[in-house]
Order: sequence, then C-alpha cells, then structure tokens
Amino acid sequence: MNALTSPNDAIFYTSGRTSNEAAFLYQLFARQFGTNNLPDCSNMCHESSGFALTPTIGIGKGTVTLEDFDLAQVILITARTPVRTIREC
Repeated sequence: MNALTSPNDAIFYTSGRTSNEAAFLYQLFARQFGTNNLPDCSNMCHESSGFALTPTIGIGKGTVTLEDFDLAQVILITARTPVRTIREC
C-alpha cells in the first residue's frame, strides 16, 4: 500500500453484513491511511444492476412501493437459504 501514489488509489471494500464494530474499526484504519474510499456492497455489487435498469425501465433502482405488496397476488421470497431468512425476519 505504501507504493500507491495516493491513499485514494486504495479501495477498502467491506461487506454490508459486517458488524458495526468491525466496520467502525475498518473505516478508522482506512481514514488513518488517508482515504474515505470505503465502498460497500450497496454500490459495488448493485452498480451493474442500476446501470442496466436505467435504459430498461428508466430508473436505476427498484420501483416497488410498500403499497404494491397489498395489491400482489403472489409474493416470492428467494435467497440462498430461504428457510433461515424467513425465520430471521
């Protein structure tokens, strides 16, 4: 990291599932290094879907509102472990 021309050349990526304590310590480390370049999964993982949605539906993010759930005939919940996910809700 010392070979970088600027601290902003470093990217300190973390998961959105990181605990608050771990994320706090991680951002302290990055800021001590000299950068605020701390992307997480919300902008790293979803940047491509937002890019694709814009020309397709005219907006780069989801368009579902809470009222849409009241009008839905079917709601599908998918995840890599749906049973665990449903129990956690």
